Amino acid sequence: RSRRGESGGGARGKKGTLRPEESRRTQFATISEHGFQAYYGTPDVTKHEGFSDRDATAFQYSQTGEFVAVKKKGVVDIRNAETGEVVRSVGAEGATHFYLSPQGTYLLTFSPLRKGEETDGNLVAVEVKSGDTVGKFVQKSLPEDSWPSVKWTEDEVIAARRVTNELHFWTGSNLTGAPIKKLRCERVADFSLSPGSLSSFQVGVFLESRKGSPAEVRLYQYPTMRQLCAKNFYADSVQFRWSPSGKQLLAAVTADVDRTGRSYYGSSGLYMLSQKFDCMVDMSTKKEGSVHDSTWHPDGEQFVVIYGFMPPNSTVLDLKCDPVADFGAAHRNMCKYSPDGRILWLAGLGGGLRGEMDFWNARSLNKLGSAEASSSATHSEWSPDSLHVLTAILSPRMRVDNCFTIWSYQGLPIYREEFKELLQVTFRPMKCSSFYQPRLRKAPAPKPDDQSGPKPAAKPAKYRHPNHSGAASSIDKPATDAKPKKYRAPGTAGSGNAPSIPGMTAAPNNNKNRKRRNKKRGNQQNIPGL
Repeated sequence: RSRRGESGGGARGKKGTLRPEESRRTQFATISEHGFQAYYGTPDVTKHEGFSDRDATAFQYSQTGEFVAVKKKGVVDIRNAETGEVVRSVGAEGATHFYLSPQGTYLLTFSPLRKGEETDGNLVAVEVKSGDTVGKFVQKSLPEDSWPSVKWTEDEVIAARRVTNELHFWTGSNLTGAPIKKLRCERVADFSLSPGSLSSFQVGVFLESRKGSPAEVRLYQYPTMRQLCAKNFYADSVQFRWSPSGKQLLAAVTADVDRTGRSYYGSSGLYMLSQKFDCMVDMSTKKEGSVHDSTWHPDGEQFVVIYGFMPPNSTVLDLKCDPVADFGAAHRNMCKYSPDGRILWLAGLGGGLRGEMDFWNARSLNKLGSAEASSSATHSEWSPDSLHVLTAILSPRMRVDNCFTIWSYQGLPIYREEFKELLQVTFRPMKCSSFYQPRLRKAPAPKPDDQSGPKPAAKPAKYRHPNHSGAASSIDKPATDAKPKKYRAPGTAGSGNAPSIPGMTAAPNNNKNRKRRNKKRGNQQNIPGL
C-alpha cells in the first residue's frame, strides 16, 4: 500500500484540488443570551462583525448553506449566509416553528391554534424570493418530533405532507389545490423522503403499533407507489437514516419498554431496507444489548454501528450487513464520519459517560488522536473542513456550564467560549471541495516538560448541599483498612456528652456502678476461708 493510501489520501498533487491558501473559512453561528451571532470558523475563530441580531431566538441554515433563516418575535429574516444581508422578512406572528427548504427557496411556519380561533391556515409555506404564499393548511396540533410537517425533496421538485392514514404529494412550488399523488397507509405516524433525483426518489413510512399489532417500516417507490419492502417490529418511534445515494435506508427503532425485561430504559434496534436487500442488523450474536448509534460513510458503501451493553462494541458493516472492521469495546454512544469520509469520530457524550473521544483513520484504521470533552456535552458535529469537530453543552437541558468547544481531529482543543445560556450552535453547510485536504497525521506525543500546550480543564468541584456543615464527608475521605467503628446511641459510654433535655435528670453513670460491682466481687474472692 502506498504511503498516500495509508494516510487516508491528501489533496496536494491531485488534479482539481485546492492549495492551502485557496481553502475557504468555515462559518458557524450561535443563539445565546446575546441573541444571534455568526462566527468565522477554523483555524482562527473570530466573530463575524455586523452579522448578529440581539432579538433572535432561533436560526436554521439551508442545506446548501446559501441562506440562513433567523427568527425573532413576529418575523423570520432570510439572510445571505455569506454577507448577512437580509434577503426577505416574512411575517410570522405567533409562530413557534419554522423550516427553510433544502435549497432555501421556501419558508414553512407553524402557529398553534388558540381556543375558538378560526383561520384559513396556520401552517403556511412562503416563497422566499417573491414573498408569495405557495401553500396554506389548517393543522390542529403538532406531534412531537414530527416537524417539519411539509417535507421537500433535495431538489425541491416534490413536497409531501402527512394527513390521517395518508400521504399527500404536490409539486414543490405549488401546495394549493388537490395533491398530484396520494399514498394510503393505515396507522402512518411518520415518513421520510430519500435524497437523490426524481428518478430514484423513495419514501420511507413508519406505521405505529396499535391494538397489539406490531409496528412496521415500509419502503415505496415514487411515483408508482410500489412497495419495495417492509419490516415488522415492536417499537414506538423510528429515525430514518438514508444512505448518501438514497438507495438504502437504516431504520433505527426505539421501544419505551423492553419486552425481554433486560433493560429499564427500553430497547432499540436497527433495520436495513432497500429494493434488493432487507434485514435486521442483528449484532446480538457478538454482544447482547441495544443499538446506541449508527451512521453512513459518505461513499454509501458501509456504515458503523455501536451496539451492546456498556461498554458497547463499534463495528463497520457493508451493504450486506457483514462486518468489515471492529474497533472493540469502549464507553461510546456516538459515531460520525467526517464529511470527506477520511476520519471516523467515536465518542461517549451524555448518558452518564465521561466524554471520551477517539479519532480514527477510516482507511488505515489507525488512531489519529483522543480527547476528553465535558461529560455534560451532548451536542456534537463535524466542521465542513473535515479537520475539526464541535461539542457543546446546551440549555435548557443544562442550565449551568453552557459552552461550546472546537477540537482538532488530533484531539487538541482549538477554541472554547462560555455562556450564561447557550441555546443553539451549528456549522454552516459547505462543500468539501471548498477546503484543502492535508495529509492526516497522528497527534504528537506529549512532552513531560512542555508547558506550552493547552492545559487540561480544572476538575469540577463536588456538589455540596447548601446546608452542608463543611466537614469532609465519608465519600471524600480516602479508603482505609481500619475496622469500622461500632455504632453507639447518644448518651451511652464512649459517645461523648449526652444531649440535655429540660425537666429531666441526668442519666446515671453506668461506668461508676460497674466499677463498684467489679471491686466488690474482687474483694469477696480474696476473703480467707471462703
